[in-house]
Amino acid sequence: MTSIMRNIFITGLTILLMISCKDDPTSIGEQLIPEGDKISIFESNSLDNNFDQKSKTYRDTDELSFASRVLLGIHDQSKFTSLTKYTMAIPDSISSAVDSGKLVISRSWMELPVDYRLGDMSAPYSFTIHEITSSWTAIGFNVDSLAQLQYESKNLASNIVQEGDSLITLDFDNAIIMKWIEQIMEGDFINIPGIISIPEMSSQKVLGFRAITSSTPESGIPTIYSIVEVTGEFTDTLVAIPFSDIYVPEGPDIVQKEGRIYIQGANIFRSNLSFDLTSLPKDITVNNSVLKLYVDESESLLGTAGTDSMVVYSIQDSAAMALDTLSRTRLLRKENYFEGALTTITQVILARGENQGFNLRLEQELSTANKIAFYGSDAEDRALRPLLTIIYTKKN
Repeated sequence: MTSIMRNIFITGLTILLMISCKDDPTSIGEQLIPEGDKISIFESNSLDNNFDQKSKTYRDTDELSFASRVLLGIHDQSKFTSLTKYTMAIPDSISSAVDSGKLVISRSWMELPVDYRLGDMSAPYSFTIHEITSSWTAIGFNVDSLAQLQYESKNLASNIVQEGDSLITLDFDNAIIMKWIEQIMEGDFINIPGIISIPEMSSQKVLGFRAITSSTPESGIPTIYSIVEVTGEFTDTLVAIPFSDIYVPEGPDIVQKEGRIYIQGANIFRSNLSFDLTSLPKDITVNNSVLKLYVDESESLLGTAGTDSMVVYSIQDSAAMALDTLSRTRLLRKENYFEGALTTITQVILARGENQGFNLRLEQELSTANKIAFYGSDAEDRALRPLLTIIYTKKN
């Protein structure tokens, strides 16, 4: 009997709960909330709500000595030249052999692991290497500095071989290695001007090689190896690695198609984008704000890295192009568009009552030569124009 009574009790309780759930749960306590404290959720976007918008592309510069790659080659009318200073550790045995005049360098070669590719990998690619004879510093080096640089006409490279798409090897001039050894032994390695690599005009692609930075491991960077020996005594291998490098891009302005905006690396181009948000109510809370930019594939040039992300900044002063650096936000590629959340940026813009728009740029603009074209604010198809969607709440 006890078990039967327990089952009857549970069944009755379940029926009562089901009946009570027929009440509208959203109405419970509603009358206790003051009318002025109630909120509503709204969605507004630049297409359906017809926000006025403007966009433009402009050329800019930046400090390329901070790049994580060195670029070399020619593509799409742009030329990339690189400069590198090398150093090496000299063992006492080799120093003694140099002092006695017995050291012989039997062979030197360079290995350049490829870290980035732009263009048809089957296209021609060649370059020459020359000894620099004037001083230079990577920081601040640009196309004007390149025009003043002095170097020897002799080509230090021969037998250039591209092994697949991941490695280039070449024979290097032994005499230059001996010259560097002597300067390093004299404690003057910091003043060794290094080499300049110049793409030949027949080249039709760009390759990138890991630059030397504070976080770069020695493996994977352009390296020079030399077999040295003293006949009948020893044979050894010297390794020369970069301690300073830079690349210099040269190229024309982007030919801009009507209704498009662009971001590009190396020869740097950035874009500004603004939306008129004055139609939004005052004192709203932005819960979500998403920017979507549609890619025009036919106008874009994409390499093997840095093609799936870009960054957006809030502009503080459009005249001086001063950015709110704390506002940096990433947009990621999804199929034929880039998308990312600008919730905090949008809330700050609305709160300060001053909207000077957004600045768009490649995330890896120092280390790639990628060009990405987007449909701009004047694109003929309104559905492809930049789309800003804002979800916000407001007190009733």
